[in-house]
Amino acid sequence: MEQRRRIELDSDPPMTMSVIDVRPPNASQAILFIHGAGGNATHWRHMIAHFSAEWRCVAPDLRGHGLSDAPDSTYALDELMHDIERLVDRLALPPRFAVVAHSFGGALGMTYATRHPERVDQLVLMATASLIPLNGFLKVVLKLPPWTLELIKRLAPGRLSCSAHVLQKFVPRCVFPFNGENLLGHIEAPTLVIIGERDRVVPRLASQMMADRIRDARIEIIRHAAHMPLIERPDAVNRALARFLEKRVMSWRGTAEEVEAAP
Repeated sequence: MEQRRRIELDSDPPMTMSVIDVRPPNASQAILFIHGAGGNATHWRHMIAHFSAEWRCVAPDLRGHGLSDAPDSTYALDELMHDIERLVDRLALPPRFAVVAHSFGGALGMTYATRHPERVDQLVLMATASLIPLNGFLKVVLKLPPWTLELIKRLAPGRLSCSAHVLQKFVPRCVFPFNGENLLGHIEAPTLVIIGERDRVVPRLASQMMADRIRDARIEIIRHAAHMPLIERPDAVNRALARFLEKRVMSWRGTAEEVEAAP
């Protein structure tokens, strides 16, 4: 099912991005999936398998993650946004498409939706908030020598899909400084906020407060899921996405409405 492409981007320094790109015949709609910090494109495998029968599904490994190049660059928000903008152009996505983003990928999704409102038809923000909370323990860990971080990474296989040097740039320069509060009122696309009932990384209240400030937002709670509902409860997530993306939802009310996804 996984169909990989390598896309050369016009960046400085030059880099190549690895992308899962599944395009069914005659597909007129597309979904751009954006993973979070330390994640990779395969986190979306259940969603891609579900929607790729009718939708073109595009899921990149972000700069420094997964199978994409990890150049010695800034890893700041504008650099990652440049990657996404160039990728959209290089892949010739439809004039309007859906953006589905997880965790810190939601920061990139929000930013793209406000910079390019003419391109984003629908926006999904999963396990994310306009202010990404990070505890003091993580700040201490990021100050450790790279070899120590690599050892921790080997002891927790599958948890991180980027190297220590990428993590030590990406988090302080991109994740820590991000403040999306001023973006929320400028999001024009209908938005679905998905919350894991047991998420201990992004507090439920933070996601709810974010949704309250987006003009056309709806909330779905995924029961028995924590911070990774896309992996922990993929069927429930797919049902929530289908109701939203296929527009089988209740009328927008201008404020967030909370429902629980069916088990």
